[in-house]
Amino acid sequence: MRAEAIFERVGSACLSSSHDPARNLATEEWLLERFGNPFPAGNSFPAGNSFPAGNSFPAGNPFPAGNPFPAGGSAKVAVCDADADADADAGAGAGSGPEALLFLYVDDPCVVIGRNQNPWAEAELSSGVGIFRRVSGGGTVRHDRGNINWALVVSRNFHDQAAELAFVARAVCALGVDVVPGPRGGLFAGPAAADPGSKVSGTARRFNARSVLHHGTLLVSSDLGRLRSSCRGIAVAASRALPSVPARVANLADLVPGLGVESAIASLARAMCDAVIWSVESIMPEGCLDAAMTRHRSWEWVYGETPDFTVEPAGCPGSVIQVGRGLVRSVTGPGAEKHASWIGRRFDPALSC
Repeated sequence: MRAEAIFERVGSACLSSSHDPARNLATEEWLLERFGNPFPAGNSFPAGNSFPAGNSFPAGNPFPAGNPFPAGGSAKVAVCDADADADADAGAGAGSGPEALLFLYVDDPCVVIGRNQNPWAEAELSSGVGIFRRVSGGGTVRHDRGNINWALVVSRNFHDQAAELAFVARAVCALGVDVVPGPRGGLFAGPAAADPGSKVSGTARRFNARSVLHHGTLLVSSDLGRLRSSCRGIAVAASRALPSVPARVANLADLVPGLGVESAIASLARAMCDAVIWSVESIMPEGCLDAAMTRHRSWEWVYGETPDFTVEPAGCPGSVIQVGRGLVRSVTGPGAEKHASWIGRRFDPALSC
């Protein structure tokens, strides 16, 4: 089966009721790991095109009462069953094959860096928002209540970055704006848009043995001023980290006047999803995200996983601090002996002579 055929519509979409960045990042990881594996007993997808009894989206989630889900039929479960997996492993074209899963969520304001990035170099740490490190690569992004985060989880056998980006672009075009895939996996306003060439979505990917997480942002009505001011950090002398590539950005609401986040989520889900739209919390066992959420909030993950870098401390011409795993490993140059107490400490940009 061609990847393009899979990405005509996805079988299921889910929404998060949480705006907690740590929880939503952990949920993406959980879905990536569970995709292609049976869900725990008692935690199955709801049958039919409805929510489980008594389970509905909390107030503030974007699907208004009476939103027309497709009628009839049973849910097209987005987790590969054994037969579908066997077909995929054999490269067979028969059967429906594994389906992609769509996950949508909106976070409270935060800065999210890529797996191989340096938070000190990428984020304004005094901006007052949380800093998080995701498991995928790519550059730094800012989330807020004006930004939609989308994630596709698909079998690795059928992953096709271009087909998936085209699929998301078609759904965004259904909002009434010309959007096209562009460099580095981004989505950009097309030639017919009001601000052609402006970036509206940045993307990244994470692979495991069976599946791929392909996710991204979608700027609807974000605070672009705060985005620019919060996604910049200190200068480093040398670094093994991946730097972000700045781009001119635009909100979809500036290209489609009157567009809001809630209406955009509802329209995207209808454009992308074939059958079932459900709350992601309805299939997650209690406590399944605890360890990942703790990791996402920890200094050891956000800062301690930073690739090695060097920086010149303020007021110390010719001196160099070497940082590894977020800790000061050495200080060299004039007056280095005076700063022996820095060795082993957590790096702080305020260190100075």
